[in-house]
Amino acid sequence: MHTLDIKKLIAWGAYALCMLAVFLYYDRFVLSLPFAALCLLVFSGVLLNSQSGKETEPSCKERPGRKVRNFSGKTGDKALCAASEAGAAGRSKGRSPDKGFRDPAFDILRILAVFLVICAHVFQAELGFSGEDSMKLRLMEGITLVCNPLYVMLSGALLLRWKEESIPEFYARRLGRIVLPLVTYYAFYLWENGLFRGLGLWEALGLMFGNLIACHTPETPYYWLIFVIISLYVVFPFLRYMLRDLPYGVLSAMSVLALICMTAVSFTAVLPGAFFFGNFLSGWLGAAILGYFVSQGRSRRFDLIFMLSGIAALFFIAYMIMNGTDLTVRYASAAPELCLLAMALFALTLHFSHKAGGRLRRVLSLISEQSYGMILIHWWVLYWPLKRIFGFGDRSLGIPLCFLCAAASFVISLIAAFGINRLVIYPIEIFFRFVRKSFHKLHTIA
Repeated sequence: MHTLDIKKLIAWGAYALCMLAVFLYYDRFVLSLPFAALCLLVFSGVLLNSQSGKETEPSCKERPGRKVRNFSGKTGDKALCAASEAGAAGRSKGRSPDKGFRDPAFDILRILAVFLVICAHVFQAELGFSGEDSMKLRLMEGITLVCNPLYVMLSGALLLRWKEESIPEFYARRLGRIVLPLVTYYAFYLWENGLFRGLGLWEALGLMFGNLIACHTPETPYYWLIFVIISLYVVFPFLRYMLRDLPYGVLSAMSVLALICMTAVSFTAVLPGAFFFGNFLSGWLGAAILGYFVSQGRSRRFDLIFMLSGIAALFFIAYMIMNGTDLTVRYASAAPELCLLAMALFALTLHFSHKAGGRLRRVLSLISEQSYGMILIHWWVLYWPLKRIFGFGDRSLGIPLCFLCAAASFVISLIAAFGINRLVIYPIEIFFRFVRKSFHKLHTIA
């Protein structure tokens, strides 16, 4: 039986009041029906999180037949047990991963990807005020855009590994872990931008889901990469079966072919006659396969090659920027130099992550679990709180202040994502779980 823990109730209640006060402040103190519904939802979250005797988060080594709780704040490629499939002990010796070990490397890569996303958006905004440092700013933007292939490769590394999971189970789990937070945070953005004012319930729902289905979300332009990853998730369970028995040598050859195809698409498009060479390996699916390849235990023998290739990619990026190449459109696709740089980051992290101590691993795990929420909320953090604190988006900051702004956004996004995931999304998950169980019981009785 669950009972309320008074200390937890006071702590979560204080957290909820602070969170609502901040959001209400940046909404210019507009009290509305959606805000009342949010208060009710948050109150439910406070009660749920204040219960004592709750089941703790299941370990990666779950018992047979035990269902893994769908913890909010984790996307499909951030699932609790996925990272355990690449143990550092096995990796460092080139053996198969130890499945009972939670690998901190993927937590580090997720955290790095979040920070790079924030930095990229900060530098892109700063480029609107280009001055003497415009070349340096474009270099910073070009390097930080490695976050795009990094996220796709993380998805491939974790979700293309073989796992005893049916295709319907795969889709059901990712629906809750990706779509529910996506819809929740997007509703928040529409509310904060005042787009729900004057609309009825069905009109508001039509606006929200219409934009999401059309993949047209001008309030959150960075959602395009999330839509790309969702589209990859559609084919991932089928690709798992294809890769399960694929010999490592063939996988290596396919990865090299993917890089060749990406290079061909990137450079043949500028040739006379608009010659175009492309296939599924030349796009984001090829980047996901590269992530799967570089995360394999046997790939550790190539870590030095991966790192040197990443250094060469950095020089190539700098060369193109110095020659005035516009990388905005190019880096919205699977550019080979960015994929090589992402592979170098993979190799560096996978090679040395086993040296992280136990306490550091727990901290990394905690931040990593909130990484998806941080990505979804950081845009609000930049254009609401940090716009008032640093003048972000209204004036030129300079490179040092840009990094400080990105670091502040990272910390504030972490705090906000933790609260939203626990106090807003978690109660919604509990409600849907109750509805699902109720229908299951009715079906069993019938």
